[in-house]
Amino acid sequence: MKKTTFALAALAAVAFAGTAQAQSSLPLSFEARVGAVLPQGDWGELAKTGIGLNGNVTFNVTPVVGIYGGYTWNRFDVDEDLGGSDTGKFTEQGFDVGLKARFASPTGLPVTPFFRGGAIFHKIGADFGDLGEDSSDTKLGFDVGGGVEIAVAPRITLTPQVGYSQFNPGEDDGEDDDVDVSNVHLGIGLNIRL
Repeated sequence: MKKTTFALAALAAVAFAGTAQAQSSLPLSFEARVGAVLPQGDWGELAKTGIGLNGNVTFNVTPVVGIYGGYTWNRFDVDEDLGGSDTGKFTEQGFDVGLKARFASPTGLPVTPFFRGGAIFHKIGADFGDLGEDSSDTKLGFDVGGGVEIAVAPRITLTPQVGYSQFNPGEDDGEDDDVDVSNVHLGIGLNIRL
């Protein structure tokens, strides 16, 4: 009888410890990312390669799938071929939401491939110095990307990744002269999991 009581007490203690450990870990992760932003298509004729900053929070619904939300800020110099000021700048910024899927490493290394995709709500602003400033309304677009998480500590990973985003800041008036703001993103992030 004493052995049975002791065994039940030991099982209860192990179960309680496992539950407490699982409850102390929130299914959230925070990421900050910096990188190069390469304008594409007609947009690439207006803007030079820029710098991008992004911060986001991911709620991990399962160990594989998470929902992310964040903010992006990209800055570009104006191409000199436009004949504008040497100090001309474009600034793209706005909110991002979407899904992120993480996959088991096929090599057994501490590397986790991931893919993400979602909607962006961005606007573009232009500052031409003495010639003035202008800004578009916020418009809906899309963003896709992928990369790997490289473990550097138990809850910290480096996240090199590549992505593509596109939106049209035009006035929804059916004009054909609107230019899509489309970019390829090359960057690295630091992800911290709670």
